[in-house]
Amino acid sequence: MRFHLIAAAVVAALVSAVSPALADGQGDPWSPVHRVFFWESPQRQNDGVELGPASASYVLRNVTRDCAIFCWNDWDNVPASAHVQAQTVLTVWDRADRNGPCANLDGGAVGRTFDDLARIGGLEAGLPIGEHWSKRISSVQLTRHGGVMPDCVWVRTGPNLVADAGFEQQRSRTISAPWRGEGPDFKGVDVGLGFSFSNGNNAFVRTASRNWNAVSQFVPVMPNTTYRLHGWVRTSGNYTGGFFGVRPNNGTRFQETGFGAGAGYRLMTVTFNSGTATGVTVFSGYWAPGVDSWMQVDDVTLAVL
Repeated sequence: MRFHLIAAAVVAALVSAVSPALADGQGDPWSPVHRVFFWESPQRQNDGVELGPASASYVLRNVTRDCAIFCWNDWDNVPASAHVQAQTVLTVWDRADRNGPCANLDGGAVGRTFDDLARIGGLEAGLPIGEHWSKRISSVQLTRHGGVMPDCVWVRTGPNLVADAGFEQQRSRTISAPWRGEGPDFKGVDVGLGFSFSNGNNAFVRTASRNWNAVSQFVPVMPNTTYRLHGWVRTSGNYTGGFFGVRPNNGTRFQETGFGAGAGYRLMTVTFNSGTATGVTVFSGYWAPGVDSWMQVDDVTLAVL
């Protein structure tokens, strides 16, 4: 199998593919670093292309395939599997103008392989339920860790550690385990009321006080491990004191992101290292402004990066 890239009329050198038997966690088998590799079939079969290094952007209809020198075919809506190198984030869009759905695929610390992009789909991958990223990528951006990432959904690559992440196991308006409420004011679960980000339920806080109120859950974690937390939050338009994040149980400072007024549900993302902590409290809440105000939260996920 060979890789090639012809972009802006420049022919890159061909390199050989590595056996698909190599798995994540054994170090990144592709070199040099900060690149991404696409294949046109699942399980890294058939022809492929190498893009990069980061930071770089490509419109895939300008990237040629299936030939060595002169080509008429392009990679638009072709990729079906991918490998993202270590310390690199691949952002994908389904439109060349980048106005459509998008998702961030993180190579992590050692590189990560996505053997079948048909498995990367639904709301957790920035797409409608039932849709996936295989054969629909038109534009990409490569970003090194620490760079400015596009505002896209972060694709979860490990199991979700948050129980009842979408509040679908809640059977009444009273918050019950594994979730709990923080603060003295009115909070609960909207059960089948049409206020959720996805499926039937979501949690909420509503108050006219000046108190802190939140919805939270304790989650065990592994020490010295990097995690990514994200969730969807919608608010009234009259406060700025909202926070989404985690409190480690080792007494170190909170890892959180602030939020206030905004239109519709917005994705909140927090990346953190657990350090010596063996558990964190995941929370979404706000300091009320003294007038009627509210927050809704749904689809909370916490996974190893």
